[in-house]
Amino acid sequence: MWSSTYPTQCHLSVGPGKGDSVELARPERMDKARSAARRALELDPQLPESHAALANLDFLYFWNFPEAEEKSRKALAFDPNSA
Repeated sequence: MWSSTYPTQCHLSVGPGKGDSVELARPERMDKARSAARRALELDPQLPESHAALANLDFLYFWNFPEAEEKSRKALAFDPNSA
């Protein structure tokens, strides 16, 4: 149950700042979002939202494409409707 709050924290960490893309890309926000998603996975390793959140961070911000693909596949394996 508590693990479901961490993907929300991750989403809020990268969510709209002041409406400008530079605000969204602040490193401390991305690190906080990544930490929240990883914490959620520690609590529930099968939580598709956390795998998807990490995939988005790895793809869009950190440009770690192989890791993003792996996390996307895991999210879809746990919940095929999460795409």
